[in-house]
Amino acid sequence: MEFYLDESGNTGGISQKSFENTYGGQKTFTLAAIGIGNETELNNKILPLLQHYKIKAKELKASKLYKRKPEFIAELFNLIKDENWPIFIEAVDKKFMLTANIVNSLVLPGNCFKAETRETNYIRNVFAECLYAYMPDELYIHFLKLCTEPSASGLIDLIDEFIGVLQNSKNDVSKAIIHSLNMTRDDVKENVLGKSDDISDFLPIPDIGKHGKTIWMLPNLSSFTNIYARINLFMKQNLSDVKIFHDEQLQFDDIVKKSKHDLESIPSEKLGFISDSSDYKLDMSADLLFKASHNCVGIQVADLMAGFFRLYIEQIRCDQPMDDSIREAHKILMTMNHQEIGVGLNMVMSSTDTNRINI
Repeated sequence: MEFYLDESGNTGGISQKSFENTYGGQKTFTLAAIGIGNETELNNKILPLLQHYKIKAKELKASKLYKRKPEFIAELFNLIKDENWPIFIEAVDKKFMLTANIVNSLVLPGNCFKAETRETNYIRNVFAECLYAYMPDELYIHFLKLCTEPSASGLIDLIDEFIGVLQNSKNDVSKAIIHSLNMTRDDVKENVLGKSDDISDFLPIPDIGKHGKTIWMLPNLSSFTNIYARINLFMKQNLSDVKIFHDEQLQFDDIVKKSKHDLESIPSEKLGFISDSSDYKLDMSADLLFKASHNCVGIQVADLMAGFFRLYIEQIRCDQPMDDSIREAHKILMTMNHQEIGVGLNMVMSSTDTNRINI
């Protein structure tokens, strides 16, 4: 089976500069994939739609079709549903992703739990929801600055800042987070402060770009690895004949390849619970290839799905009026959710935003 992937939204890592500039006006990142027998079949099925809606562009782009041809998008999604082609969409609120990294780095770092379970995953999510609701942007900026200018004293100061804000909320979740932060603070004071400034155990693991540049928290990387694990679940771990075609990633292709290799290399006994809609135990390896979108209708369809969902989320979050065809297209996507086999939408967002989008 062949799977085609493309993304929508700025693909760079989460840095102090990107955060302060609200990620170039694109606070949400989406990555979408569609599974088909072969690209010729997909092309033949789509051609009548293109002719009906008089779409003559050489490349299908959500940015051009979302407002101009929403009826086409709705009919395309209906075709995907009727053909029973599996879809996989990851939607990431970059600030919520940053919040989750703060939880995993400062609040519940490293091997905080003996084993990762459904319950520990729930605790991490609850903590992230709380920080997302209460933390001012200033503390996010301080955390991002600490990533690029690490120091033990700076880490302790940042923990104290977080505790200071949380003390004002006076709810049980905040108290639990404060308790965990105090444990992290004690650990840093006992084992790091005055001995070294190596606080890497309390920061996200960075990626290294092609020119040796450190890149922090790439949403397209985490989205790709989760879609790969979701495809693994959908294919019942049989990836022997699976080909994954990703849109060309001139800046990040090596990182994506390395991430895929690292994921495949993790011993199954070291994997804890991650999600009910994915399977990170990879007994086989799919082929990963990069292809230019203008030469690949499969990637263009993935672009339409990714771009549609990102633009839809932006409209919902801004309470903007919406075309009926856009609402219809969204409803069609929602009917293709089958979490038990990994298919459909996965949103890395606050529960408030998730509930609004799921309506």
